[in-house]
Amino acid sequence: MNRAPLLACLPAIALCARPSGPILETNYHNPPHQSQAADWGAGVCGGQRYFVNEYPPNEWMQVLHPTSEADDQPVVAAGVVLSPSLSQNDVPFTHPFGLDWQFSVALDPQYDFLLAPGNLGPDSEFVEATRHAAALGLPAKKGVLGVETDQDLIPAAYRAREGDRVILLGRWIADCGHADFHAEIHPPLLMVSARADGRTATVVSLIGRPWLVGQRFQADDAPIRRHLLNEVIKVETFRSTRVEAHPRILPPFSRPVSIEFTVRPPRRRFPKERLAISGHFTVRSGVHVAVSGGDGAVAVRIDLDPAAYKVAPLPRRKDWNLPIEFLGRQTDVIDKIQLVNLIGHPLAGLLLQRDWLTDRYDAPVAVSAHDSEAGPMPYSVDDGQPFPIYGWMRVVWERR
Repeated sequence: MNRAPLLACLPAIALCARPSGPILETNYHNPPHQSQAADWGAGVCGGQRYFVNEYPPNEWMQVLHPTSEADDQPVVAAGVVLSPSLSQNDVPFTHPFGLDWQFSVALDPQYDFLLAPGNLGPDSEFVEATRHAAALGLPAKKGVLGVETDQDLIPAAYRAREGDRVILLGRWIADCGHADFHAEIHPPLLMVSARADGRTATVVSLIGRPWLVGQRFQADDAPIRRHLLNEVIKVETFRSTRVEAHPRILPPFSRPVSIEFTVRPPRRRFPKERLAISGHFTVRSGVHVAVSGGDGAVAVRIDLDPAAYKVAPLPRRKDWNLPIEFLGRQTDVIDKIQLVNLIGHPLAGLLLQRDWLTDRYDAPVAVSAHDSEAGPMPYSVDDGQPFPIYGWMRVVWERR
């Protein structure tokens, strides 16, 4: 018999009560979707990988609205974080805020419908993550969910850690860049992560994405394959001296979004302990936060109103010059758009060998003059910082 929980409560005339649920959870109602077909992930992508054919036009096709770039119908996922890391191999033209920060989630069972057949593998990352979840005793019979987002849009202090409870609200996609067509939240609009701080406290961090990187490009409003072909033709016909790809940057959200979640401290040791809340959130105009406590838990509600929201101006943009060797090695761009069949003039061939040009933005900073206003959960509006919302809270049992 494991006596550790009892000993942790001594000297106790106390309740030594465990929380009535996870330290972080939500009852968000996801939109309905028939994801029972054995090949539904491939179906979203038309059974074809992007870049090789005109369809699918995007690498990340929304499950509920396949051809849309925006979070038209965001979904929520909740579970436990596994193996966070930085990606080493992304298409640079759609990553002006850096290559992705990524992790897997062992989902709570009610969110298993988000998983495509490819979330079990054969991709080695998903096979290993599923084994990792099983070794930790986490439910992952249908695999794990992938999560990816531009690394600079999630400051390091707000990145979830291995073993954290996490709630994600964002774009549910099938990844058409992989032959297994697995499902992901890519990228999350809001990310809430929680971990225990000792035996009686839970610490939560929360961050909202300030912009959404589009999958179409400024010059012709075309998806990447068509756009790069257009750029190559412009060079061949001497209407341009190099290939350029400048992705559109979209607002973080385009429709009203509301989410509620519950935070609980891990354990109540004594009957007279009371629930104490501290922390602070900073928001932009159009974002509202409500916090209420009672019955051993704290409820948080966040409302995002696009009509009142002020999108932050983009940070400084720099040229990102991509050597042709880098493109061929990292993304197979050269093979996929078949440049060798398009080059018809020696000078055009030389121009196409120049560095290709795309954008790289400075990382936004989650800092405000209001950050020191920690207390019983106030929140402050500061349109001088770019994030829709960021901040933290701590929920703890305290002796009266």
